[in-house]
Amino acid sequence: MTHVGKRLRELRVRAGLKREELATAAGVGYGTIAMIEAGRVAAPKFDTIRRLARAIGEKTGKGELEVLGELIGEAEYAR
Repeated sequence: MTHVGKRLRELRVRAGLKREELATAAGVGYGTIAMIEAGRVAAPKFDTIRRLARAIGEKTGKGELEVLGELIGEAEYAR
């Protein structure tokens, strides 16, 4: 599991979201979330990560940038 995948799963679970719920809220495919969490997508597109961060932030009351920072930290992402 990649750093981003591990952090995504941790943040999603902490927010009380199932993958299906996060997929719907973020406008991202369930399979995409599953692949990121499993580490099969080492460098997800930034727009995908941004959408996920926004959806998690809306659920937790955190700002998109705060969640984005927690998600990517030092990790690489595709542009």
